[in-house]
Amino acid sequence: MYMMMNKLVTVINKNKSFIDRNPKVKNQTLYRLQTKFMELYGELELILSGKKGDIRSLIGGRYNFSSRNVIVQNPDLRIDQVTLPYVALVIMLEQRIKNVLHRLYNFSFAEAHDIWSAALNKPDPRIEGIIQSIIDEYKKRDGFTGLPVIINRNPTIAYGGILQMFCVGFTHTYTMGVPLQPLQLLAADFDGDVLNIMLPMICLLYTSPS
Repeated sequence: MYMMMNKLVTVINKNKSFIDRNPKVKNQTLYRLQTKFMELYGELELILSGKKGDIRSLIGGRYNFSSRNVIVQNPDLRIDQVTLPYVALVIMLEQRIKNVLHRLYNFSFAEAHDIWSAALNKPDPRIEGIIQSIIDEYKKRDGFTGLPVIINRNPTIAYGGILQMFCVGFTHTYTMGVPLQPLQLLAADFDGDVLNIMLPMICLLYTSPS
């Protein structure tokens, strides 16, 4: 299809002879090019969508450092922002939190694990401060408004079912705050729908040790 489209574009761009400049011939070739483009577009949709499509295959299987939360409306957020539960961030940032406790607070890794584990059941001001500092660190970067996360709603069979967002804060609830704009892409609403949240680990590789 790409070769045929390239050939048609070459024909359209030819301008040497009278027949090349004939509007009727140009329009006919443009129509053929548009038809081929629509065929290609439909083929790509079939490859990406559906239960066996590439979009769903992106997140098929099990993931560490992930969470699932019921969504609630937060009209104060930008179109690319979310807020996450404190517990969800404690789970997803487990390795980073333990490393900070070890390096800044001089805890052993065993002690850091115990502190992290206890923080899952009862909010710890030190853990809250670490999480907030990580979010604030990303806010200082060009093009970032918070901690990058990936959200999706099962069954993820269409374009828009998986989105990259920025976490700009946390709450002591078990719900994720989202703006209204992405709901149509996710085919979601506020009647108890649940979204998956995943933290791209590559994000943590480029943060400072502190």
